[in-house]
This record gives sequence, C-alpha cells and structure tokens, in this order.
Amino acid sequence: MKIFIAVARLDPEQRKRIDSGLVGHELRYRDALPNDAACQSAVAESEVVFGNVPAAWLIPARNLRWVQLDSAGVDAYLKLNLDRADSPVLVTNLHDFYGTAVAEATLAGVLAFYRQLPRLLVAQHERRWIKHEIEGAAAIRQLHGARVIVLGAGAIGRKIAALLRPFKGEIRFFARTAPVATLRNRSELDAALPHADVVINTLPHTPDTIGLIGRERLSHFHPAALLVNMGRGSVLDETALIE
Repeated sequence: MKIFIAVARLDPEQRKRIDSGLVGHELRYRDALPNDAACQSAVAESEVVFGNVPAAWLIPARNLRWVQLDSAGVDAYLKLNLDRADSPVLVTNLHDFYGTAVAEATLAGVLAFYRQLPRLLVAQHERRWIKHEIEGAAAIRQLHGARVIVLGAGAIGRKIAALLRPFKGEIRFFARTAPVATLRNRSELDAALPHADVVINTLPHTPDTIGLIGRERLSHFHPAALLVNMGRGSVLDETALIE
C-alpha cells in the first residue's frame, strides 16, 4: 500500500516507530521530498494520506481510500467525495484531541478579561498602581453567576461548560439536535442573546454556520457582553463586529 505522511515535525524516534509498524508498505514523507510538485505527485499515487495536505491535491488521487487529518477541522475536505460515489474516501480527524487545551484557553481568556489582567500586567511592568483606575471604571467584573451561551455542543463546547460550572452561572447551549441544547434555532438564540453576559462560539465551518454572528445578530447582544470566538472565523462577521 502506498502511504503518504504529511505530519510535520516528526522526530527520528517517531519516524522509526512508523517505519517499523508499517513494514511492507511504501511510505513517502512530505519533508523528505524536494518540493511541492514532488509531494503532489506522491499524493496522487497514494492510497492513504496521513496529515493535512491541500485539498486540491487529493482530487486526482483516484486510488485514495483514507485521509487521516492532523486537525479537528475538516471544512476544507468536505467536498472530497462529490464525484466519488463509487469509491468514497474515508476522512477522519482528531476529534476531541484539542478539546481540553481549547477549553482551558477559553477560560483563561475570559478570566483575563474579567479581571483586567492585560492592563494589570502592563501597569506592573511600568510599576504603576492602577487599583482605583480600574475599579472606578467598573472594569473588573466577576465571572461568578454569569449567564453564558455556548454556540455548539460538541466536545469543545461541553468541556468549556464543564470548566465554567464551578462559577455557578447559567450555561445554555445553542445546537440543533444535541440533547443538552436548550436553544435549537436562530429565533430562540436571538431571544436569549440580550440576557447573556458571555457568548462563546465553538461552531465549525459549514454552510449553515457561515455568518451566523453577523450585523443583525450582533445588535441583539447586550452592550457589555463578551464574545469569545473559539470556533471557525467564518461564523463571525468581523467587520460588523468592529463597527
């Protein structure tokens, strides 16, 4: 079997383990080939691809049977099987591989904003005491008791919610079919947004999610709400957000 391995930064021990575990197969490593043209040619001949290569490289690979991505996102590969009805390609991803790290980063960012850590760190570096400055402007807030809406109820969204629960706030999920969701359509989301203190996006890139948080929906947000985008950038209209 011809296998193309595009996973970056494999150390010698990892490569040795791969080679010994796949004895008898023809392995091609992306970083061992001289240029992209050679890589693209190798992909076109492959039956299995490990790692993320440009989706366009996979179209001519008529013997391809399996693509194992080294990412959780699959949006670039959604159209791979449009003309492969007779021999579809199995596409697998790193589902939940990054869930804990993203959830912790989310909590860290929310707490940093609520406790004004960026401003405090700058003041610390400048040896300035700004307690009255940030308290007088009511800049510091408490996450305890906050009303949170999580867009998406996948692995990342659920892990974020688990980290937020000790703060004893209200956590609601927006998702069409997930059992834990209480907001199942856009009308219900719009009705809930004015009451939310924090809105966290964890949604993937799909035709249904593109532009979900656009100009009109942003108008439903409470002026003091915090929007945290941990999902795909296409969900959010950044121009409208800035304006």
